[in-house]
Amino acid sequence: MAAPDSRVETTTALALEEKGKLKKSLRRIDMLLFTICAMVGVDTLGQVSSFGAQTFFWIAILSVFFLLPYAFVMSELGSSFVQEGGPYEWMKLCYGRLTAGFGAVLYWITNPLWVGGTLCFLASSAFSEYFIHLGGPKVGFLGDIPLADLLFKIAFIWISIVVAIAALDRGKWIPNFGAICRAFVLLFFSFTVLIYAFMTAWSEMLFASVLTNDSTRTLAVGLQGYATQNQVYWNQIMAASLTVSVPIVVGFLLLQRYLVAGMTAGSVK
Repeated sequence: MAAPDSRVETTTALALEEKGKLKKSLRRIDMLLFTICAMVGVDTLGQVSSFGAQTFFWIAILSVFFLLPYAFVMSELGSSFVQEGGPYEWMKLCYGRLTAGFGAVLYWITNPLWVGGTLCFLASSAFSEYFIHLGGPKVGFLGDIPLADLLFKIAFIWISIVVAIAALDRGKWIPNFGAICRAFVLLFFSFTVLIYAFMTAWSEMLFASVLTNDSTRTLAVGLQGYATQNQVYWNQIMAASLTVSVPIVVGFLLLQRYLVAGMTAGSVK
């Protein structure tokens, strides 16, 4: 007689009835956007805006040495133990319901602590700084916190709870929209970093002369090479100068309207 499969859980008729009501609501695009939400957090965006391109390097390092191994472990467990419930079911099959319950609490407890702690205060500070100042009368027994700030934090926490417990086929659009916004902001920061690097490095001479060799010379250093101690090659300098100026002229022509609008914004009423 064959031994029973240890991966098959012993459950109740009520549990099976409830599981029968489950339906698939997530598509591949939803999983991709959920992954973006998990990887690109508010703190990540802040680091990119503060430290620039080096942040992308450390994101890549963390992804390779932490995110990918964690993803492989979760994928292996999820494909081997296909019961609905994830980590709770895996721990229940190994150690029983009590241990699984404690494990599930520890697994999920970081979310309310994060939403009601760091994320809530960060959202309140950002909203008060860049949109509407959250002031007003102070609540003395709560450490003189402004009433508007307190109401904002309460609303933020309860909106997060409603989104979390909403039906997945409707609630998934909230993190999906957030993922799109995060990707847009991240690309915007990346674009501004490229613009800053272009503006500072296009005509840079000192570091480009010291830190490059003949095969990696920048355009500015290359132009200088046509002027030697004994002779100045004016024809080559003029031709190279024209070639170097083409990208700047093309960029200006494409962005002329926006550059003029930006310079004149606020100067006239």
